[in-house]
Amino acid sequence: MTLPSLSNSPTKERIIELLSNNWPLTAKKIYMSLAKEHNLSITYQAVHKSLQELIQNNILEKTKEGYSINKNWVENLGNFSQKVKSRLENIGEIETKTMQKFNFKTHDEFLKFHFELIEKIVKEEGKLNMVFLTRHVPFPNAITRKEIELLEKIKSKVKWKIISKTWTPLDQLFADFWRKLGVEVENNPNISNVFTIINNDYILDVYKIPHIEALKEWDAAYEKSDVSKIDFAKMHEQFANKGFKYMVTLIKDKELSKILRS
Repeated sequence: MTLPSLSNSPTKERIIELLSNNWPLTAKKIYMSLAKEHNLSITYQAVHKSLQELIQNNILEKTKEGYSINKNWVENLGNFSQKVKSRLENIGEIETKTMQKFNFKTHDEFLKFHFELIEKIVKEEGKLNMVFLTRHVPFPNAITRKEIELLEKIKSKVKWKIISKTWTPLDQLFADFWRKLGVEVENNPNISNVFTIINNDYILDVYKIPHIEALKEWDAAYEKSDVSKIDFAKMHEQFANKGFKYMVTLIKDKELSKILRS
């Protein structure tokens, strides 16, 4: 949005004002009006120079009858004013939303990406309000000791909540682990089946491909009623299975992030 050229001197402003009320006028009539009627101490040469500059900037146009204001300039000025008015009326509501898609070969690659995003947000915004909307309470082995140490380091700036769709004995066992790290964990059977992460206004939807296969294997472990009979080593194996790829979409949307948190 570019501002149309405007006058930059009292003489030019008076010329525009004069011609907005009476046109066309010759250079002599403009000079006489400014000198006598407007009491300006000005020479004819100065008026002529201002007229030429206004023509060069397409603010005025000249015909054999004299000078007048360029209609196109008036129209452009009106369009510009309307755009400014519209933006001012909608200030705070305009937000550019650009979705990005990422593909990761392993869970570790995705995890590295996410923790880099976490560090970026904390550095730029000073705090992180993170919410996980998950099918199950995340497997503790999903993050490494190094990543746990990073969370410990920035925990004063991080508020983290996990909301799980299911609440099996295994979900509750894992919930205890996360709570010890200061994470709030709760059950809500009404959330969707996708894995969504909300980092302030950044929203990540995470898909494990092939999705159906992954869900079947994962659900089988979580549905066991006796957690002592769960093979956690096999769970870790399934989790790190390189046969599964991760597709992640990322968007920054303040309004949507607020809705998803509620």
